[in-house]
Amino acid sequence: MKDLDAISSKVSKGQNLNTHLEKYGRSMASLYHALSLIKLSMNYYTVCDIYYDTLDKKTYDNDLYAKFYNRFHICIQQYLANQMDIEQLKIMRQDVINLMNSVVSLIDQLRIYEYVMNRVEYRFKDKKEYPFDKEYYDTYLTSDVIHYIFSEKDNVVVNSKIAQIVGQLPMRLSKNRFFSYVREAFSLYHGAQKGSIDDFEYSIRSTAMLSVSKKQADHTAIDEHYFDEYKKIMDILANADYKTMDTAAYYKLDKELKIGIEKINNFSDNMVLLAQLVNDLYTAVLMEPYSIGSTTQTILAKEIISIINNQCFVSQTDGSSNNDIFYYRKSFEEIADKFVAFEGIQENILSIVEKNEYVLDDAWDIYKDKLEAFGVKELFESLKIVTKLQSGSDFVVLENDASYDEIPDNSYADTVCEHLIDDMQQAFKALGQPVKRAVMATVFSQLPVLFNNTDEIQNYINMSLIQCSDEAEQMAVVEILKSMMEG
Repeated sequence: MKDLDAISSKVSKGQNLNTHLEKYGRSMASLYHALSLIKLSMNYYTVCDIYYDTLDKKTYDNDLYAKFYNRFHICIQQYLANQMDIEQLKIMRQDVINLMNSVVSLIDQLRIYEYVMNRVEYRFKDKKEYPFDKEYYDTYLTSDVIHYIFSEKDNVVVNSKIAQIVGQLPMRLSKNRFFSYVREAFSLYHGAQKGSIDDFEYSIRSTAMLSVSKKQADHTAIDEHYFDEYKKIMDILANADYKTMDTAAYYKLDKELKIGIEKINNFSDNMVLLAQLVNDLYTAVLMEPYSIGSTTQTILAKEIISIINNQCFVSQTDGSSNNDIFYYRKSFEEIADKFVAFEGIQENILSIVEKNEYVLDDAWDIYKDKLEAFGVKELFESLKIVTKLQSGSDFVVLENDASYDEIPDNSYADTVCEHLIDDMQQAFKALGQPVKRAVMATVFSQLPVLFNNTDEIQNYINMSLIQCSDEAEQMAVVEILKSMMEG
């Protein structure tokens, strides 16, 4: 690996490609192989410990997660026995992505109701304990927010702050004005790739609590039963009367909301960890045939993975008792000592990979014909996939539909937008005003920044604050914005 910098330089300059392309590819494959196995062993340990902790305490229903977890165990067994079916791993990864789409949709819905509950909360607070500074709200809040937004000079940071702020301000736009902003946002996608337009529409649909079935069409059957519990919570939140509820009703509803948020966040965290495991196993399987050879670290990583797999999988399938779970946890503590051998290795590999990864794009873009001629095309195709698996975007799509990169006529973005607006208008008919405003505010925060200058931003903030006459919402907005500015 110490010669990789030199090899990368020669490939970049087009020197001796018949030998240097393969040397580069195999060196990168070896690095990714080692990195994925080390990460896999450590994350496998973590996930098993978390899983059995929840199983022991019974903090939530593990049925659905257990099904995915056991599928992964089987994949590990196949990998260790050199019988890995890559197609099975692909299917599992897609099932995890499909399931996560449902989870994200639920999280988006809970955020809408959290927004609503935050704005009625102060109706039930003791006014002596929580006095409202009306003068600050009317006179100084706007200037503080403007100062907060423009305290940074980086436009990306500024735009991010604007999005955060407008998502928390009182929503007082008329529906027509709101939809004109949505249309303006979609007009910015004229000339964009079809996939980018579709992804933007999907994010808005999820935020607006609309059907996103296009991206969820391949859900596994096990997913529906599990989410019944969340659907019950959603029904309670959707049917609540936020304008007339009394104190008892508020705190009962607040409890339901917090339970839903805690449970779905726990489930989401577990699915992210599982996705990372799948990505690392996928990487190891793809890179192993091209790796230069085993190292002390890769051998140890496989040993740890094998120990964990044998203990966890047996415990899950033989009806183990709580005593068995304790026994396996004790073994985990003994395994933990082995991770000392990996200290600093991940960081070292990542620094080398990041330094030399640029050559992969050069080789693919400039020397594509050479890759096939020199018999390394499949190696570089696998490397391209692995760079996505190891990109840090756990649910990244590895292969887009052929139409994803197409640039459609401008009418495509406009048509998508109008269908979206039609669906939002229809959905709004069934929503109470507090929920409808929450949806509009949250969607508005997802749109590209549409303000042209500081005056327009300041005018929008003033308009939002002035047109809000609900004191409980005013108090909530002050506290929310203060926490954002102070954080």
